[in-house]
Amino acid sequence: MSRVISPLKAIILGAQPFFEKDKRLIVFTRDRGKLTVLQRRAYSGGKTMMPTEPFNIVSLQVSKGRSFYYCQQCDVVEYFSNIRRDYGALTLAWYFMEVIMKSTSTEQPNGPLFDLLESALRAIDGGTDLTVIKQRFHRYYLETEGLAEEGSQVSDSEFVQRLEQYCGRLVRIPELVPVGGMSQ
Repeated sequence: MSRVISPLKAIILGAQPFFEKDKRLIVFTRDRGKLTVLQRRAYSGGKTMMPTEPFNIVSLQVSKGRSFYYCQQCDVVEYFSNIRRDYGALTLAWYFMEVIMKSTSTEQPNGPLFDLLESALRAIDGGTDLTVIKQRFHRYYLETEGLAEEGSQVSDSEFVQRLEQYCGRLVRIPELVPVGGMSQ
């Protein structure tokens, strides 16, 4: 018999269809790290039944199976609607999620990185300057993971280089589009 683990505050990093009606989620939690969660019957009549879209912060109840955690219940805590309306905000949010996906291990708790990602998503949604958010994210990420001294500034290329040395995976920093659309 599987044990229900609840509640878990999680950020949905990714979601994809799994078989006909299920959805495979990659979530990042403060207490359990990155998890793969199977949401059964996520699609019914062409509609998603639970709020499991990327960027959402959710409260999850899950049970542990042999291969997956299984979603028992999911409630949206934060939707970040402004991120979904602005291309620059959307690309920066995806980039932060990619950094977390590539640099964290499954079931390795990391509260400080969870807090960093959550605060970065809130800042993006709140309309803070995207370049400033990106610089802060880079600095705090490197400090949190012990890859830079506190308060040190790093360029985008230095961040990519240090991240690749740290986790062996390459990320590509998005070109930020000015607020309001494409530049002429």
